Amino acid sequence: MLTIDTSRMGAMPFLNSHAGYAGLDARPGTVVPASLRFEGKTALVRVRLGRTESGDRVLRDLQDGHKLAVSIGYKITETQRIEPAQAGGVPVLRAIR
Repeated sequence: MLTIDTSRMGAMPFLNSHAGYAGLDARPGTVVPASLRFEGKTALVRVRLGRTESGDRVLRDLQDGHKLAVSIGYKITETQRIEPAQAGGVPVLRAIR
């Protein structure tokens, strides 16, 4: 079962790179609070683009039919140790939260 902690989604920035502290150019918009939904195994959110050059570039790309690859940050807070099925095997740590 998939569990996602959405408690910090109220003020999430929408970034154009992993350089989140690169100034406003790295932040073309924000994620709309409470907009997370799932379609099958796909997570979707609504994004509000800023009236900035970087927001305009993202909007033009979307209007031209370009799809955006998205990366999300996560933090593992709980793991489960799975012992190997065979002697001498390597145990696995599974992230469960």
